[in-house]
Amino acid sequence: MTIIIKKGENPEKVQNKIQDFLNMKESEKQLRKEKIIEATFGKIIFDKSKTPEAIQRELRDEWN
Repeated sequence: MTIIIKKGENPEKVQNKIQDFLNMKESEKQLRKEKIIEATFGKIIFDKSKTPEAIQRELRDEWN
C-alpha cells in the first residue's frame, strides 16, 4: 500500500491514512505470526490470556 499525502491536505486526514496503514501492517504481521505458529506447533491451542513466558514455563515444567 502506498500513502499519498497531498500538499495542504487536512492533518487529521493524513493521520488517519497513516494509522490505517499501520493497522494494515500490524494485521499482516499477526497473520504471518499465526501461520508460523500453525506450521510449527500444528493444532495446539494456546491460552491467549497467558504470556509467552508463562506458556514456555508451563511446557518446560511438563517435561520434568
